[in-house]
Amino acid sequence: MSLRFLADYQAGRFDLRYALSNANFRRYWVFSYSGKEEIVEIVPIKRSSAALAASIPDAGFFSREHHKIAVVDRFIADTAERFDIDGSWELGDFARFYGNVEDIYYIFNDIRRFSDPGASMKTKMAISGALDRPWRGGGSYVAYYGKVANENAPTAKLRVSGIKYNSPGYVEVRAKKIPFDDMITILQSYAINKMALKNSYGALHHFMSQNKLLKPDARKKIISEDTISGVNRLASDFDKFMPGISFAKFVEMSSGDSVVAAKVILSVYRRVERLYRFFQQGRVRHDAVKTDQLVDVGGDIDFDHDGTIRMPN
Repeated sequence: MSLRFLADYQAGRFDLRYALSNANFRRYWVFSYSGKEEIVEIVPIKRSSAALAASIPDAGFFSREHHKIAVVDRFIADTAERFDIDGSWELGDFARFYGNVEDIYYIFNDIRRFSDPGASMKTKMAISGALDRPWRGGGSYVAYYGKVANENAPTAKLRVSGIKYNSPGYVEVRAKKIPFDDMITILQSYAINKMALKNSYGALHHFMSQNKLLKPDARKKIISEDTISGVNRLASDFDKFMPGISFAKFVEMSSGDSVVAAKVILSVYRRVERLYRFFQQGRVRHDAVKTDQLVDVGGDIDFDHDGTIRMPN
């Protein structure tokens, strides 16, 4: 069974007879097992076999009758988190707010999946493939984050579990605790290090723009070693204030492509910035995110030809 199907069974959406009768591949085997065997021989059995029908529990046997399924508990939502909201909201505001929450949350879960020592080669290839595809010929960041969400949804689904639109109101979500906490941590780091992050973003973005690395066809051109070294240096400086986000890890996830990894880390920053703006405006609050409007003080930023920041007087 797929994890999504197994999770639905554990949630009580259908009984075990239905689950076993509608498993993904509908292939069945018979075997003998006493608990002492080191090797068990399995033999295929036809779906039409009377022995198969007799071995499946009768209707009405639900997951509440047995222990929880450990592999499902590793992946299904295990925390309920609440964002308090206030002020004036349009429908599009809710969509933008939730869209940024979703993008950042699933990126962190992707990093977690890729870094898992037990991750299969198939999983790692799927993650690397999602990183590769949008930049082949002008694909968008939206397509990339959509792919990331689709890949992660079966194992770490983020969903709205409650919402009150009137101000003051709230949005409650169900999520996996670790990637959700990672998202909250990076928001708090942004609150403390806004100017350092903006400066690093500006330096990396400016350098890549000057070297025409932000264009869709950037991968078709020959990029000098000096240029790649510049990307690596600026992107590595950029992730210092982004806990949980590692440029080196994105390089690994993108099969060694520094340009793609840099584009992704820039896009993560933009989503963090857009999400934090809701907190900064006072329209969203979360107990673990502390904001201070007076911390965000700075001026215009200029850059040398190599991306080095020239700070204003």
